[in-house]
Amino acid sequence: MNINDLPGYRNAGFLKILPGLYTDPLATLTRIVADGRKVIPFSFGKYVLFLVNDPPIIKHILKNNYRNHPRGISLKGIFPLLGQGLFTSDHDLWVKQQKSITPAFHTRNFAGFSRIIEDETAKYLIRLREVAAAGEVIDLQKEFKILMLGILVREMFAPGLKYDPVAVIENLDRVLDYTSIRGELIRNVKSGLKRLVGKKPEPPAWYTGSLAYLEDLVSDFFGKIMSGELEPGSLTVILKELKEKGEIDDRQIRDEIMTFLFAGFDTVAEGLSWTQFLISTHPGTDEKILSRGNETETPDDDTPSHHKPGNSFLRSTINEALRLYPPAWAFYRIVTEGEEIEGLYFPARSYLMISPYLLHRTPKYWEKPEEFIPERFLGEDQPEVNHFHYIPFGQGPHICTGRRLAMFEMELILSKLTPEFRFVYAGEMPPKPDPGIIMKAANGLHFRVEKR
Repeated sequence: MNINDLPGYRNAGFLKILPGLYTDPLATLTRIVADGRKVIPFSFGKYVLFLVNDPPIIKHILKNNYRNHPRGISLKGIFPLLGQGLFTSDHDLWVKQQKSITPAFHTRNFAGFSRIIEDETAKYLIRLREVAAAGEVIDLQKEFKILMLGILVREMFAPGLKYDPVAVIENLDRVLDYTSIRGELIRNVKSGLKRLVGKKPEPPAWYTGSLAYLEDLVSDFFGKIMSGELEPGSLTVILKELKEKGEIDDRQIRDEIMTFLFAGFDTVAEGLSWTQFLISTHPGTDEKILSRGNETETPDDDTPSHHKPGNSFLRSTINEALRLYPPAWAFYRIVTEGEEIEGLYFPARSYLMISPYLLHRTPKYWEKPEEFIPERFLGEDQPEVNHFHYIPFGQGPHICTGRRLAMFEMELILSKLTPEFRFVYAGEMPPKPDPGIIMKAANGLHFRVEKR
């Protein structure tokens, strides 16, 4: 069967669900996929999108025949930020980039990363002690963003870099909001209205200003690395070497650093925030983390923690949090050449959406999908690699390059925070997820902090 012939939401049917897609897209889409349909068409006029929610089909798209399913124009909204960086480039360039940049994540660097993470977390523990003593309520989304940006800068960019973390985060948030799917819909409507009255659509000044701020920051600190004024980090030492060999130009350097700025701290911060929310709202979880965290590890075991099987209860808790609230909640592909997959024909130029958030909550693939059950991942070694119904980091050859470091960071930070503090959730219940490019809580995740 051609996927164009599948039952779905077309024209009047699409308009019927449009209010729900705008006000609460995740809840609306979760209801739609609950019956286990493999592919669901959405169309209105020339706009056609196929939501793919079937592990075997997803495996074919992301792994078995991934070259036929590039990102293509699906990322046009975020292209001004990331350019031809590792996240957005097509296969031939991506292979070259992957070979060059992957050494930045090599396990030989993890000892140094660990010292940086522990140092930055130790500084944050001082702040939390002050917060607990004052009885303040804090937004951990904002707090973890600042923490993770500091770690990223020291690990990947330049250990001695001086910068304004709040300004960096605010400007990046503006760019991401503008380039999100919802932002693109609003932008297209406004552009259409301007064209009707003969005006040329131009991006707003606040967007171009924020993008320029980030570009100037990158250009300035990388220039200091090239001149020897700043010591390079694990990423920039590679880029510096490639630049000196003439193998990479300034634009590609800008794109690679911007890509790490986009994907290297915000996603981990959201993963930490949602994990802490789930720990705090499920009594006894933190006690299990403290009592069972290392029950399978022997004192003389020298295996690095990022290589150990997933028997740690903390690691299982993080995996379960990424199932329920994957920061990268959706991504897109395009069919280059028409092909049949699992009895369905996908025509060329079909625009595909794959959503970890929806896949992770489909009853067909998960028992009690809406419930927080960390035990379901006990004994799992790298579930994000072994299964196609669990894809918080994507899958196939284009799986997130930094996934091991991200898990290592989250586990190490929470292992330092949990023994000393109890986080009491003090925000709206349930929090409303905001599915931008990175999924966050629309109104933050607020906590009171108590010393144990």
